[in-house]
Amino acid sequence: MPLIAAAAIATVTGCAIRKSSGSGSPATAESLAAVENVDMNCVRLVADGTVAALPADAGITFRITGPGKVAGRAAVNRYFGGYTLVGPGAVTWTPFGSTRMAGPPERMILENQFLQTLPKTTQADTTADGLVFQSADGRNVVEFHR
Repeated sequence: MPLIAAAAIATVTGCAIRKSSGSGSPATAESLAAVENVDMNCVRLVADGTVAALPADAGITFRITGPGKVAGRAAVNRYFGGYTLVGPGAVTWTPFGSTRMAGPPERMILENQFLQTLPKTTQADTTADGLVFQSADGRNVVEFHR
């Protein structure tokens, strides 16, 4: 019964129980500042539990451009948006904007998966190679390497 009550409280208050990816440390303002203005490439994308096939030249990048700001390429188009670090390893996202060029269908599908998946992540870990973002249930993961 206490577990059900805790889950209900977490749902009502919007809190998430942190489940680490096991590959890094919970992101902090300091660890994110250390990778500010560093270009990173997406090496893993899991969208709603399905692993996306990322070609070697996927063209999905991520850069923290300043405190609370991100930008990069999303397979075809450029994107930009913001984040808030609400606690160690806990992140929320502002809506993303992007350019609207058309590209090959497979790239547009990949771009759509990425742009829908990143905002579903609520946890951020820093690793020796870069950053890992994931949802509390682990069904959405986006990993970037320098």
